[in-house]
Amino acid sequence: MHLLMIVEDDILTHTGKVSFLREMFDLNREKNVPTMFSTLQLFLASGLLLALFTESRQSARNDTYYWLGLSIVFAFLALDEFCELHERLMAPTRKLLHTHGALQFAWVIPYAALVAVFAGLYLRFWWRLPSRNRWLFAVAGVTYVGSGIGMEVLGSYVFTLYGWNSIQFDVQTLFEEVLEMSGVALFVFALTELVRDRARSFSVRLAPAPSTTPSALVADVIEGDTIRLRKLG
Repeated sequence: MHLLMIVEDDILTHTGKVSFLREMFDLNREKNVPTMFSTLQLFLASGLLLALFTESRQSARNDTYYWLGLSIVFAFLALDEFCELHERLMAPTRKLLHTHGALQFAWVIPYAALVAVFAGLYLRFWWRLPSRNRWLFAVAGVTYVGSGIGMEVLGSYVFTLYGWNSIQFDVQTLFEEVLEMSGVALFVFALTELVRDRARSFSVRLAPAPSTTPSALVADVIEGDTIRLRKLG
């Protein structure tokens, strides 16, 4: 949809007016359909992480509060996506550090610092994950952070060269947002697998132990083809 609007607005019409469809589906705008989709994705990830926290606490695992921390982080990211919290850091950070060009969108600087701190805190936890989940988390994280921060730096440079309504900036935004959504989708998939595996393990632990009685039922009398059973005790 975003690509079709690029063709319509930037190539065919050149009117400079914002159509209703562009308002609703433009990846470069907030509080529209793509924003709601991304917000729900992040809240879904937060919910799955909260489920893993609950299971870990009930099972007395060592990683319990790592899952809670991740759930809080993704709930914050969902709110950030919807309310544009990161953009409120742009002007003060740019003013403080005198950034321009590739760092015109200066919010990436404090967020990159937070990502570095987060990576340091969670490195051991990540390494202790099952192999498949570990590498799915890694690919999802690199995709999400690489698009959210790395592609934003590229977008900032493209913006300074061509401006907000240019086809170059629109195409860059398309790649950035699609990669960001793909990273979260892969993370949700990995979480779903882990929740499923943990649920199976948890249900096995909760299953009642087999009876130690020699036999719960005994054959009493055999009459023709009929076996009559009676319970012991």
